[in-house]
Amino acid sequence: GFSWYNTITGGAVATIDDLHQMNYDGDLKEEQGYVYNGYSVVRNDKLWWTQVTGVDEDLIIPLHFGPKDLLEVEVSGQVSDTFNNGGTIYISIDPRIANQYYTLAVSELSLNMAQGIGRYPEAACTIDAKVCEGRQTMNCEDTKGNPVIEFVLGGEKPTVELDGSCIKLSGSNADLVKSVDRLLYKWYKVMK
Repeated sequence: GFSWYNTITGGAVATIDDLHQMNYDGDLKEEQGYVYNGYSVVRNDKLWWTQVTGVDEDLIIPLHFGPKDLLEVEVSGQVSDTFNNGGTIYISIDPRIANQYYTLAVSELSLNMAQGIGRYPEAACTIDAKVCEGRQTMNCEDTKGNPVIEFVLGGEKPTVELDGSCIKLSGSNADLVKSVDRLLYKWYKVMK
């Protein structure tokens, strides 16, 4: 298909791998790609792509923000051994929130957890609600001894709070997605 496209347009279609090679060679402008902490990060289709080592293989992951966009996202605290044990992590959401950024943040984290980190997201709710029937109710105040990631829509700035067996991701709208991407880059060891 690419060969046929090239014959009609006269131009070559660059793959993500091609963009990474161009980036390492210094052939991209910084808004198109840069090397951060030894990792090539390139922009394509409104996403930032980087190659990381996943659980079983190398992965090319797309995220909405690049590492340089996330330098102001504060990461504080540390998780306990309890958080790092087992295969399941509860993703705790507020069922009253209907917000596109909230949904995007939850989806981006859940997909990366399953594909790249080898942990399996299980839905939970921060409060008791009818729509949460059959789901665990837990949050950072009461994790019931389980690893939990709680999403909080709001706050003055995006934050990632590591606290024992819970991680709280906070931010207003797109800042919540920044918090998720910052945590993922930390897990993938692209950022510290």
